[in-house]
Amino acid sequence: SSALEVVFPAGLVLQKDGSLLGTLADGITPAAGQSVMPVVRAPDPDGTSIVAAMLASPAARQQNLSGLRELAAKSSHQGVVLDYGLLQPAMRTEWSAFIRELATLLHAQQKQLGVVVPATAGADPNANGYDLRSIGTEADWVELQFKSGLLAADKAAIRQTINAAARASGRRHLRMQINFAGVELNAASVRAVPAAEALLWLSSNLLPAATSAPAIATSTKFTLSNPPGTDAHWGALSISYQAADGSNRTLLHTTTAALARQLQLAQQLQLGGVSVSGYFAAPAGGLAETLAQYRGMQDMPASTATIAWQVQQGANTILEMATALDQPFEWTPAEAGDYTVRAMLNIGTPLALGAVPVNVPAGAAATEVAQVAQVTPAMAARPIGPFELGGQVTHGGIAPADKMRASRMTWVKLQALPGYDMGAAIANAHAMGFKVLLSAVGDRSQPHLPAYHATFAAYVAALAAQGADAIEVWNEPNLDREWPTGKISTKSYTALLRAAYNSIKAANPNTLVISAAPSPTGFFGGCSSRGCDDAFWMAGIANAGAGNYLDCVGIHYNEGVVAPSAYGGGVDPRDDHYTRYFPGMIERYSAAFGGNRQVCFTELGYLSGEEWGYVPKHYLWKPPINNTVAEQALYLGEAVRLARSNSRVRMIMVFNVDFANYGDDPMAGYAIIRPDGSCPACGTLAASMQ
Repeated sequence: SSALEVVFPAGLVLQKDGSLLGTLADGITPAAGQSVMPVVRAPDPDGTSIVAAMLASPAARQQNLSGLRELAAKSSHQGVVLDYGLLQPAMRTEWSAFIRELATLLHAQQKQLGVVVPATAGADPNANGYDLRSIGTEADWVELQFKSGLLAADKAAIRQTINAAARASGRRHLRMQINFAGVELNAASVRAVPAAEALLWLSSNLLPAATSAPAIATSTKFTLSNPPGTDAHWGALSISYQAADGSNRTLLHTTTAALARQLQLAQQLQLGGVSVSGYFAAPAGGLAETLAQYRGMQDMPASTATIAWQVQQGANTILEMATALDQPFEWTPAEAGDYTVRAMLNIGTPLALGAVPVNVPAGAAATEVAQVAQVTPAMAARPIGPFELGGQVTHGGIAPADKMRASRMTWVKLQALPGYDMGAAIANAHAMGFKVLLSAVGDRSQPHLPAYHATFAAYVAALAAQGADAIEVWNEPNLDREWPTGKISTKSYTALLRAAYNSIKAANPNTLVISAAPSPTGFFGGCSSRGCDDAFWMAGIANAGAGNYLDCVGIHYNEGVVAPSAYGGGVDPRDDHYTRYFPGMIERYSAAFGGNRQVCFTELGYLSGEEWGYVPKHYLWKPPINNTVAEQALYLGEAVRLARSNSRVRMIMVFNVDFANYGDDPMAGYAIIRPDGSCPACGTLAASMQ
């Protein structure tokens, strides 16, 4: 697979006399550009005693060194990997000396040495026979192999052990092993479950079934016999069941979401890489794609597992629908007949779960509907546009145009208010070679009133007619500073958006309509008279049908104090709320519309108080200055690079380019043009747009 950089064929086992028994696994053909490093293992369960005997015998030790050197010397091999298992503390000195001697032999041949170190989450990896400081100095890399895999362990405990290992061996010398298999948990033990066994169990035990007798014009629900859930730590598929012996057990199985979280942890901890166990035994599909995204330093969307349902009549498929794991599938037969309802589990690769025959008997269909329930309109398709970059400036004269061009920006964002004619500013921007995004806000005392919607719609239509290339309809309407207290409503905003969208498209079909970016927050615990959490808000407008009245979903992200590649795992000094993280915002906002709408960052900025030496208390997230100017430049460049590789992101408007005021609202701290006139971010942005 092209998702891999190195292939590690196994099959050779250490013997007591130091020889290697067995043959390397065949059927694995490296792709172009991939290297091969055979793995040599100690036998199970006597590995510790076999390794001890080898180290104690000069002849056996020399035999092992010679065999490993000859194995690495083959032209098709880049080196070897030792996976000799758990060692006793008394073996540490001899084992370190053995590694030192082997590394010297291999490096003389321009070959590499990798060493697998067994680890237990939460425990010191140096507490057994491995001296990581010594091994990390001699070997090319050290790989931590957690007992029973990552799925069975708490993420915080994993992080603790990895950090302890990194302090000893060096972070860039350290790798983390990920297992594509699943695990089975019970009260007394943890058992690794090969992918093939897990998939067979899932396909045999998660069977579709109707919850009521089907009838014409009557909704019938279908569920799985044992509906799965999602593991809280990693996002793995989780199914609880009772085994034949009466014990309660839980099966955790790797999904694309679980894999993405594990890879993100490796990124956050700045490890030298990851190794994957069980790769060729598991279906590729989304898992391989996620690995390829990690290898290419791309965004790794943590796709949610779903159930795909089909209703077939004979050879014809009459209905297809995907549901969440815990959501039943509903079907209303229109006529009598014999049907088949099939279920498929999508966890990165589709897995058939079986089918249930359904007979819908003949009978009188309903001829009158007493009440029609309001249904969320289905979203029409929207074209996917190429990624573009811009920045927000103080006024339509666009004084920093040269630095914007140097940053490879092609858009400019301006604030529009009723009573101000934006025609001259739009024309000037076009003359200077920029497209124009207008953030349009009206009378903040009236947006909830249906009678005002026509007034506002006429205003934004006039902006479109003047040539605005994009219009963001309102600003942060989930807070009472932008919408009347007690009147904040997703349905009310969607009605305003609908009126604005229809008027804008009538005036200028080419104007991009962007929904108002809500303020990212988890303060309200849902929704109150003063405001709504942005997750609640996004779900609400999506359910109200907003997807039909927007071309792009607006996002604001201005509170970042960590690298854009980071996501969770305690990296942010505040907490792990998704709004702290660049990938979290993309994931949540895209998911609100089922991934069917691109997202537009109408504000994206990193606040640096470096020149002032402080940040106002309401904006202080990482004392004393949040970010250095160098970090601001680095993070903006990385955010753009990640966005360009993610088809879900349509544009980024950098907040901001040239604001100069620094007070209780420290807008100059966000500016990429710093107080001394320099623009470190101009270079990083330009590099990311090449």
